[in-house]
Amino acid sequence: KNKIMNPIESIKTCVKKSFVWKGRASKSEFLWWYLIFCIIITPVYINFIEISSSYWSTPSESSNALLLLFIVNLLFLFPTLAVSVRRLHDSNESAWFLLWNLLPIAGQIITFIALVEKSDEFENKYGPVPSDNKQSAKETVNSTINNVNKVEEKLDIAEEEIEEVDN
Repeated sequence: KNKIMNPIESIKTCVKKSFVWKGRASKSEFLWWYLIFCIIITPVYINFIEISSSYWSTPSESSNALLLLFIVNLLFLFPTLAVSVRRLHDSNESAWFLLWNLLPIAGQIITFIALVEKSDEFENKYGPVPSDNKQSAKETVNSTINNVNKVEEKLDIAEEEIEEVDN
């Protein structure tokens, strides 16, 4: 049964597909990876800033903090780029769209918006729909059907009440 990706599945998929630039990535795959990236990278950056800006820090401490920052960034670089490219493909955008990141601040905002755009519901030039997108579409259809059924039931009750009042 297809389902929306959880964080562990996202990590496994992104690491396994670190150098896969073709195909599509679902929104859940991208968002879980991005959230985990932010949770891990933010403390590393804060640590680097605190150590490097401290008056009492030694050059060795600053170098170690810089090395840690470099290693963490390098570990995340290819999985993040690959999942971003596949995510853009899922909304039928080219990987070239990532070049917007070169534009300070606005570029990152434009790129992030593109990365969280609605997925193509059908196969596109980049490949078939990711399986967890299919489940999301199926859940949406089922939810819509349930809502329509509830509205129909309420209309039936309202019609019965109107008939009672008329009689």
